[in-house]
Amino acid sequence: MQQTKIKNYTALDLIRIAKRDNNKKRPYLIVNPCQGKHIPVEPKRALHLFQTLAHQLQEKLDENDRVLVIGFAETATAIGAGVACELTNDTYYIHTTREVIEGANVLYFSEVHSHATMQKLITNGLEELLPTVTKIVFVEDEVTTG
Repeated sequence: MQQTKIKNYTALDLIRIAKRDNNKKRPYLIVNPCQGKHIPVEPKRALHLFQTLAHQLQEKLDENDRVLVIGFAETATAIGAGVACELTNDTYYIHTTREVIEGANVLYFSEVHSHATMQKLITNGLEELLPTVTKIVFVEDEVTTG
């Protein structure tokens, strides 16, 4: 893992309230201004947040753990990829999607609390990978619903 000065983020660093138009389920959204979604951010600021999360995760892993990181669509895909890239263990990454992928084997699941309730995880290749993985990490960005 690249040497990064770890910042102790506070709620004031990571939380903004935003109004949503045309969403009856949630007329507001809690937005992370460091995430690089909804609000423009310097790439180094977003990457630093992802590195900090990876550092915290790395402290909980054994050196021989093989890790599968799953980022949840839509907005946690970049966070998940950023975290996966920073881990020093053998690490694999995949993210959920709402897209239709022709010919793919799919695991469907529902997030009833979400504005996008139907999610899919493409399972092609997972049958071979899962028996070799010792830890699965789910990366979600929804503090209010995740």
